[in-house]
Amino acid sequence: MVVFNSFKPIDFTNQMIIHGILFFFLLLGFSMAFSSSDKVREIYVEEKQNRDSIDEMKKATKEVQLKIEQMKNIPTDIVNKLNDLQENLRFLSPCNNSNAYELEAKFVDEMRALNGCFFDIPMNLEKINDNIQNCNRTLKERKQVFSN
Repeated sequence: MVVFNSFKPIDFTNQMIIHGILFFFLLLGFSMAFSSSDKVREIYVEEKQNRDSIDEMKKATKEVQLKIEQMKNIPTDIVNKLNDLQENLRFLSPCNNSNAYELEAKFVDEMRALNGCFFDIPMNLEKINDNIQNCNRTLKERKQVFSN
């Protein structure tokens, strides 16, 4: 208003119209900033959910590996297969597909079943190998699922 009154005089009503338009753009900018902030937060939560399911897969595999390290009578081929499985999990990317969620949950369930196999007193190595192969098969299926 100082500029409009001193350098280039304009009527007060025109000044109010100009300031009203500028105030409208200011409110529009704030509205866009808040909506984009909400969208960023929404995307972050979605991506965190995608990463959490993969982290749960890695955690379940790591639990089995830690259990095997504590046991002394486990054959080295089983240890190597589990190490390879853990290594292959590194190359798994997050996915927002419902099929991927199902496969990740299935993998965690199979890992827990594998973990339970080590509690059997006469250890059934064939059953352990079958469970490891099931985990590998599920992991391969999951690697073939991509985001929408």
